[in-house]
This record gives sequence, structure tokens and C-alpha cells, in this order.
Amino acid sequence: MATPTTAIELSLVLPASPEALVRARSAVRDLESDLHGRASEVELLVSELVTNALRHPDCHTNSVTLEIACERELLRVEVTDGGFGFDPPSAPEAGELATSGWGLALLDNLAVGWGVRAEPHTTVWFEMELPPAEAERLAA
Repeated sequence: MATPTTAIELSLVLPASPEALVRARSAVRDLESDLHGRASEVELLVSELVTNALRHPDCHTNSVTLEIACERELLRVEVTDGGFGFDPPSAPEAGELATSGWGLALLDNLAVGWGVRAEPHTTVWFEMELPPAEAERLAA
């Protein structure tokens, strides 16, 4: 069996400032043609994770790292900050009228998988499937 070829690979170290959000969204938009129909969802989830990394770090952090990779039909995104991790709720949800708290609920609904690693800093990751036709084109 052949080893899958990575068709998308991006790694950015962003300043721990509002500029991080602007640059992260721009990076996803630059990949729009490669994300075939999933760019808006990826941008939304990246925005949520970067915002959370900026809003909830457990310690002072100077940067946030965004990594995006795709192998065949599986897109993986990781956002890392200087925090010490957190225990995700078993069933994340925001109240119907809530103006914040939607990030983990969105991950639960839009991603095929997501999780948190806390070694040595907090990394929140998610995976999404790309449409099969697009995955075949990227792998070619």
C-alpha cells in the first residue's frame, strides 16, 4: 500500500494578539480552492480555536501556533497555545441565547473528531473529511 501524500501543509506561528485571528483566517482563505466546499467551516472552527487560545490561556503566552495538514480525504487542524490544557466537557453546548461558548459545540457538530492534548502546552485539534472527488484530486 502506498503512503498517502500530504496535499496541504501549513504551519504558522502567530502573535498572541488580535492579529493572530486575522492571519489565521487569511491563511484558511488562501487554501479555499484546496478545501473544496469546506473552507467556510474550517475558517469558522479555526477562528473559534484561535479566539479561545487568546482568551483562555493558563499562562502568559507570546504566540499561538496553527497547523493544517491534509492526507487524502482527512484534514487535520491543530491550534497550540502556552496554556496547561483543560478537560473538555463530555457534551459541549452553549445556551440558545448565549453570545459565547459555541466553539466546542461547533467542533462537536462540524468535525469528525476533535480533542485536547496538554503536553507540554495546550493543543486543540480537529479533523474534517473532504469530499471524495476533491481528496482524489489533491492526492494525484
